[in-house]
Amino acid sequence: MITVFTTWRSAGTRYCGQLERDNPQYKSHGEIFHEKFKNLRPILYKLSKENNSIIKIMPYHIRVRDSVFLLESILDLTKRNIFLIRKNLDECIQSYYVAKNIGDWHTEWETPIKIEYDRALYSKYVSLYEQELRWLSDLYHKLEHKELVWSEDYMRNTKEQKYYRPIVWDRTPDHCNIDVEEFFPGLIQ
Repeated sequence: MITVFTTWRSAGTRYCGQLERDNPQYKSHGEIFHEKFKNLRPILYKLSKENNSIIKIMPYHIRVRDSVFLLESILDLTKRNIFLIRKNLDECIQSYYVAKNIGDWHTEWETPIKIEYDRALYSKYVSLYEQELRWLSDLYHKLEHKELVWSEDYMRNTKEQKYYRPIVWDRTPDHCNIDVEEFFPGLIQ
């Protein structure tokens, strides 16, 4: 199994699709452990029988459950651990904020949409992303066999394009002041 550990709005869906195209013997299941799925044992059983799966995990999927059991089970099945990390956290959080406000994660549009900036809500998302990155960094540094892929490098080296979503903010969002690369020291390319 190939497991892609990532955060929201980091090109994870597209990256898993690319992995599937590059490895036709594998099937991408996406966010098979999304928090909306309650009974995980049948999912884990299915994955244990299918050696050629690609899954995408967000730290939140693990944290809202019995994280030790689920994480250990996933790691036991995983042959290739990939960490897909987006360096530009400001863009990442802005994209998350927009997706949460419009309620649609994957739609593109031509006409600019006006987004109202709520500082308290935005700060909540910054804190959430920082938690997610800390979790990913801790796991990354614990694992012996892993790969790090920067989302920006992947997008630069693929024919895939970012979503086209013209946005007009009523106020410019604050900078999050989090250096993502500090979570993965010694790995800066």
